[in-house]
Amino acid sequence: SEKKWPDVPYHFLIAPDGTVFEGRPLGIAGATNTEYDTRGHALVQLFGDFEREEPTDAQIDAAVDVLAWLSTSLDIDPTSLRGHRDYAKTSCPGANLYRLLEDGSLLERVLERIRGAR
Repeated sequence: SEKKWPDVPYHFLIAPDGTVFEGRPLGIAGATNTEYDTRGHALVQLFGDFEREEPTDAQIDAAVDVLAWLSTSLDIDPTSLRGHRDYAKTSCPGANLYRLLEDGSLLERVLERIRGAR
């Protein structure tokens, strides 16, 4: 069925050059093309097909900034960081981005950023 979303389904979107765009307000649940409840989740999307390409360094740097900000501003435990495929049957966010979640390197950078901000 066709989704009739009035806006983009994500809270933050990150372009290849690292530009961060604000999507839905955090008080409004994000949306996906899968069947899981996104209430209480902040949805951050990086532009790209990460089954075929690597996220850019600028995207990763910006994602670290956004995730650290979300963690400190909203008192979110950074170890709760997950990918879409952790909640639904999907390849999202793509193998080349998900690898950074699996190996812990993205979390480590977020934790370093948080420690540096204090």
